[in-house]
Amino acid sequence: ATNTGLSGAILTAAAPSIEDGVLLAGNSGTVMFVSRFASNGVPVWTKTFESQGSAQLTAFTTTTNGYSVGAGYFQGELTLGKVTLTTGGTACFVFQMDPFGALSNVRSYGTAPALVGYSTPSALAAESTREYLLAGYYDERVSFGPGALITRGLSDGFLARLRTPP
Repeated sequence: ATNTGLSGAILTAAAPSIEDGVLLAGNSGTVMFVSRFASNGVPVWTKTFESQGSAQLTAFTTTTNGYSVGAGYFQGELTLGKVTLTTGGTACFVFQMDPFGALSNVRSYGTAPALVGYSTPSALAAESTREYLLAGYYDERVSFGPGALITRGLSDGFLARLRTPP
């Protein structure tokens, strides 16, 4: 059976909750959400992630083995599950979820806590069940492994191949 997903964010002013499958807005800040649907359109689960700063979930995909991968950007501090990410500018984050919505493999890429600049993902594709392609743009510098990409002017684009864990 084919599964589909939906992701997004809501700017909020009260505590979030889910009632009868409907996401209700949360605290001052951003609430990002990921929902999974069965091939017949029936909701399977919805997960929410809150940020007191600026954060957006900008890309989402599912794999053939039922896993989900999400990517986005954040400023300052972002907590996904038990992992807290920190940046001095705007950094991108990537996470994986199993078919039941359990969060794993949370990573950030981009600026260090003391640096400025930004990295923003705009597209994500599952190349296989263990490899993902992440595309976006950055300013100053971004690193997805050994070595860093450094801009030569305003902003530049990136295309990175990430392996599980992302």
